[in-house]
Amino acid sequence: MSYFIRLKKTSTGQIYWHLKRDEWKDGKKKTVHIPEDQLLQHGFQPDMSIEDAKTRAHQLNKQNKIEKDADRKKVAALRSMKDRELIQSAHLPMPFMEEFVTGYLKEEMMIGPNGAQKYRKALCEWEYVKRMVAAVGLPQNLWFQHKRRFFSYISKEATAPDYATKILRVLNLWGVFMAIKTGGSFIPVPSPKGNDREMIAEAYIADESVRKKTSEPITPEMLENARSNLKDSQYRWLYLSVWLGLRPPEVDAITMAKIKKEQGVPVLWVYQSKLKGVKKEDRYKPIPILYREQKRCLDFIKKEIQRPLVKTVQKHVLEGANLYGGRKGFTDLMLGKGQSLEDISTWLGHATIERTWQSYKQRQKVSFKKVS
Repeated sequence: MSYFIRLKKTSTGQIYWHLKRDEWKDGKKKTVHIPEDQLLQHGFQPDMSIEDAKTRAHQLNKQNKIEKDADRKKVAALRSMKDRELIQSAHLPMPFMEEFVTGYLKEEMMIGPNGAQKYRKALCEWEYVKRMVAAVGLPQNLWFQHKRRFFSYISKEATAPDYATKILRVLNLWGVFMAIKTGGSFIPVPSPKGNDREMIAEAYIADESVRKKTSEPITPEMLENARSNLKDSQYRWLYLSVWLGLRPPEVDAITMAKIKKEQGVPVLWVYQSKLKGVKKEDRYKPIPILYREQKRCLDFIKKEIQRPLVKTVQKHVLEGANLYGGRKGFTDLMLGKGQSLEDISTWLGHATIERTWQSYKQRQKVSFKKVS
């Protein structure tokens, strides 16, 4: 069974398309015309353009071929480039992908002052999504039913749980787009929870290559030793990270911070762009300005700051560090000054103390209180 498009011209010269299907019975081929009122049953919109209709017919034919191979127990043996291209064309038709990237995805992401940056990141996430869709090998109307196939792929790739949420967002946008184009149904793939999220988190933590990407902590002493090799704006950026324990996007957006006094102490309320599931006014975290070094931060946020390149940090500050280096050293810096882990966890913006202890306490650092 295969679909194809035939074109006809009206008496006024207008060209339109209609759908036909070849069927085989008893070794004989029969061509069947699909009436317009049955187009939706086959995933075609009556008002589709000619090119979109041809693309949909090509996609269905590829899917039918895969189903035949599955019946013959051959899908598991697909290894050649030709067969991989077949699977991709069945679930990722090229004309639709181009329209999705330049149209639908761009419109969804190019919102707000950071729209261009969001779109660039979404394009990277889209590359991941394409590999995952091809590997799972299912049409979008079956994704929700088989959502754990996607979770298993994410786990196998040792993907961070937070990044997995972004990947699934782009996956669902593609699913909605395909449903619109083909008139099909679609239920979004939910973010993993419970055991599914735990499986993904464990795979991410256990993966050796991920651990190698974790930054070494940058101490105030390291930063001061490297100061002469850094631009003033870069030095100020790293200083804010070291003494306030900020994430890179939080340093970038430090001008959005608010300063209020609590019990005579200035408190810097920093906007956490990472938090998406809470109200905007609840995304601010408090960081009390307790030390002379932190008071310099209040002056620095009024001046120019520039995010340094990772290679700049690794060349002049610490070879094993990245832009999270200052944040990585913040917990031990504050513990060394007698602050409690509970308060430090709040200043870092963590949901639990366990998160702070597991990921930000340096196990190899010797620390103790002398006894008399």
